[in-house]
Amino acid sequence: MNEYQSPSIFDEIEKERPFFEYAATWQRMLNLTIDTFAFLAFYMLVLIIIFLVADLMGNDLTAMEQFFFNKVSTAYFTIGLLYTLFYTLQEGLLKGRTIGKLITKTQAVKPDLSAISMKDAMVRSVARLLPFEVFSGFNKRTWHDRLSETMVIKKGKSG
Repeated sequence: MNEYQSPSIFDEIEKERPFFEYAATWQRMLNLTIDTFAFLAFYMLVLIIIFLVADLMGNDLTAMEQFFFNKVSTAYFTIGLLYTLFYTLQEGLLKGRTIGKLITKTQAVKPDLSAISMKDAMVRSVARLLPFEVFSGFNKRTWHDRLSETMVIKKGKSG
């Protein structure tokens, strides 16, 4: 840290509470990989349900296919909305955990090491949609950590 940077609250917490440990980069990458596959399964399940309901209601499936797959803006919006919902519900209901975090024994927490709120989970989820956000994962704290004022730690290291 240079003389012009003020210490962040996370630097202060790390000094005060040396008993937590940031999640390792490999854990964060594994979380991303596992959660991506889980999201793809979730997305396919949602599409299957939509198409089954549409078929049962007698709707034209060709029009549905064109709506979901031929319009790029609709596809991006739908995927972004479901992606945000997927992460928000997991992290909000599971107190900062996702399927990937459960497997790697990591958790998103607030600076005081308490569980994140549904609002924190939403901010983290929306921030994940930022272009190039995934490349911020090579630091201890990604953009979605910084914007939501949270961090990902190894579970069981918080005392």
